[in-house]
Amino acid sequence: MQNRHLYSIDILRGVAAFGIVACHLNLLPMTFGAWLVRWYSDMFVGLFALLSGYLMALTFTPTSAGVFHSWLRYTKRRVVRLLPAYIMWTAIYIVLGFVFDYFIRQGINPKWSIPGYVGRVIFLGNSSSHLWFLICLLYGQTVFALALCILPRLRGVAWLIIGAIMIVLSVCLGQGWFARYPLRLIAFLVTGYGLGAMPQISVMRSFLCSGILIVMLAVHFFASDAIPAFVRDWLVAVPLLMVVLKAPLSFKFAHLASILGATSMGVFLVHPIIAVGFGLVLRRFFAEPYGPIPIAVDWICVWAMSLGIALLLLRLPLTNRFVR
Repeated sequence: MQNRHLYSIDILRGVAAFGIVACHLNLLPMTFGAWLVRWYSDMFVGLFALLSGYLMALTFTPTSAGVFHSWLRYTKRRVVRLLPAYIMWTAIYIVLGFVFDYFIRQGINPKWSIPGYVGRVIFLGNSSSHLWFLICLLYGQTVFALALCILPRLRGVAWLIIGAIMIVLSVCLGQGWFARYPLRLIAFLVTGYGLGAMPQISVMRSFLCSGILIVMLAVHFFASDAIPAFVRDWLVAVPLLMVVLKAPLSFKFAHLASILGATSMGVFLVHPIIAVGFGLVLRRFFAEPYGPIPIAVDWICVWAMSLGIALLLLRLPLTNRFVR
């Protein structure tokens, strides 16, 4: 049962990676088909953090050795896993960004001479290269682990409520970088932990979870102008995780599930490079604005190439630690 449970998580991680690929496709000028792709893809950014929080609930247990020892042990595991990948891909994106500015704009962009900009890229992630997610996930998990050590008796439902409050707070703080990225990510992280730590979730009927998900998807689609995007994403991600966890999964899909789960981070890290390159090819064969067929071709090809590269890097001993 536990293996089946983890296979469901792996499939959802793979689906989330496929959705996030669309976030970096060339969808402008925005057609209705492009809007549908963006509507679908945006909700999966927070889902990655939700899954991280859920897995924290399954694996994180404060030890009897004390708060600091428990926090240090967990933080060490997260640093060993996430920091090498972040350093590696930050270096790649800095070089690519510099080269792109130099050859496309025919000169060195003045931003690279600003210490504050370079420092933000290194320590906060560059939002244009999407690495903000990786470094903020590292920060968020280490801080949240400390909170779990200090407040070990706080129930799952309490963390769920805190996650909801943080999502609302991210909207109230406006469109600033902290509200749009780190705070939203931590809100999904806390929410995922709350779901994983709630035993009553397991007794909910699958048809009830499916009904809630359908209603939330309808709200997400038809209330896009009335409800802030972060709130809509949160309302969909929670029942989506519950439905996937309850979905009957045959073990014949175990290999596929393990591949999707193992390569999800690699696809996330690789795909912006592939998206830019394939976008240049797309312009040679299709005229803008792109209709449904060019968008689908672009999306599937970028995802398939990113998946192939991620799988290759994962199997090479020298590079597997940078895409796990």
